[in-house]
Amino acid sequence: MLKNLSISNYVLIDKLNIDFHAGFSAITGETGAGKSIIIGGLGLILGKRADTATLLNPEQKCIIEGVFDIAVFDLKPFFEANDLDFENPTRVRREITPQGKSRAFINDTPVNLNLLKQFGELVIDIHSQHNTLLIHNPEYQLDLLDAFAGNENLRSTYFERYTEFRKNQSIAVKLKKQIAQTQADNDYIRFLLDELEEAKVLSGEMEEIENELNLLNHAEEIKTGWHQLSNTLTNENRILDQLNNLLQQLRPLQSYQGELETVATRLNSVYIELDDIAREAAAMEDSVELDPKRQELLNERMALLFKLMKKHHLNHADELPQKEESLANQLFSSANLQEQLASMEKQLLTDENELNTLAEQLHYQRQQASIPLSLKLVEQLVQLGIPNAQISLVLKPQADFLEYGRDEIDFLFSANAGLKPDLVSKTASGGELSRLMLGIKYLLATKKNLPGIIFDEIDSGVSGEIAERLGILMKQMGKNMQVLSITHLPQIAALAKNHYLVYKKNETNFARTEIKKMSDEERIEELAAMLSGSEISISARENARILLGK
Repeated sequence: MLKNLSISNYVLIDKLNIDFHAGFSAITGETGAGKSIIIGGLGLILGKRADTATLLNPEQKCIIEGVFDIAVFDLKPFFEANDLDFENPTRVRREITPQGKSRAFINDTPVNLNLLKQFGELVIDIHSQHNTLLIHNPEYQLDLLDAFAGNENLRSTYFERYTEFRKNQSIAVKLKKQIAQTQADNDYIRFLLDELEEAKVLSGEMEEIENELNLLNHAEEIKTGWHQLSNTLTNENRILDQLNNLLQQLRPLQSYQGELETVATRLNSVYIELDDIAREAAAMEDSVELDPKRQELLNERMALLFKLMKKHHLNHADELPQKEESLANQLFSSANLQEQLASMEKQLLTDENELNTLAEQLHYQRQQASIPLSLKLVEQLVQLGIPNAQISLVLKPQADFLEYGRDEIDFLFSANAGLKPDLVSKTASGGELSRLMLGIKYLLATKKNLPGIIFDEIDSGVSGEIAERLGILMKQMGKNMQVLSITHLPQIAALAKNHYLVYKKNETNFARTEIKKMSDEERIEELAAMLSGSEISISARENARILLGK
């Protein structure tokens, strides 16, 4: 419920602060007084987009604040889900700066317009003449039927399953595209992988081949080198024999001089080392082989490695095993995509079965509720002065799943006896639509805990007794919810529990929009003016008192 509304620096409003009350309240005022301006300001704290052109003083910011009693609404989950402080009453504020910047707050926490709009839809419904055209919308018609049928939980469950189903369908489509894209590449990938698997490239292999080829390419030179070394040490004039002779000559002399013993020891070490070198040189000479076939084989292997490196745009042969693993992973991923698709298609079958069950339940409950709803609406329309009203709600089952089930709906209406009902968009006049929409709102109010509602001239096109009946319906709605009606009809205004007047106040050659809650005497004067015009007659005042039951 809207408890308080304050507006500053908005269009023709300098400063305005007004309290609102529970039940049915009427808002009246002359044409152009600013009733729509107040509703526009309220719309800003309900998520409507702002415009700097609405600033009364373009050098100051506009501030609009609403205080809402949310005790009857279960809004704590909404506040928790959006990380907002839950408070009752809740304050909503909107600021528009001269630079065009807009800021919004719920209980002093900054929020975006989308969240502000979500909150607004939970606490108040502004119903204008434009909103009356919603009755032409098949989705709104189905919403109405579901609300009357009590399908809220079932429809919510269906929508969750439907959302998941469409998500899974989208995943399946993407998987099929991926599979189609990779399928054409798989044969080539398999060829490349087979080629690498057959090559069996090992890490470090290229270095080993390079080393071996280097040896084979210079084998003859190396063998000659070893031979020369071995021969030099072991030929007829070999160094080893000469050293051995020297050692034999020095051995008897060692006892005469210590230095000779030291030199002899060192020569003996040299002899042993050279003897070892000679043996190793002979062995190495024998080990080095001239092998043209091995050399050719290694050159072919090296050529293969370079070919594979070039084909896969690699810098080193050691990267080939990694490339082989990558190609294997690609094939595995492709096979995995097939498995994912098979699993997803299985899930889609489960989803379809669940959706079918839920859609059938929705269809059944809608069928059960369609005739009672039609009769209830006809009953309301008869009371509102359309005695020959006919309404028929025709469900049309569809082959595909829709967001709200498998049903589309035709809302058929006729206001005249003998005239077959047709689509409401073709048959209902503006006044009939207004009465039909009021009847709908009334029925919904009896079915669920609706937010407060503001009717912005829903009485357009009616008068007299019918206007009184409209007012009676609003008054009945006001027993369970806050109802504010902007009206130009005294019959409706007189039935309100509270009566507000919107008027213009002239100050320093500028008109400013004001609003006030009227006393009983002020109401008599306002109703009398609505009945007779600017010159209020005695009979008009008397009629006003009669309307108010005074």
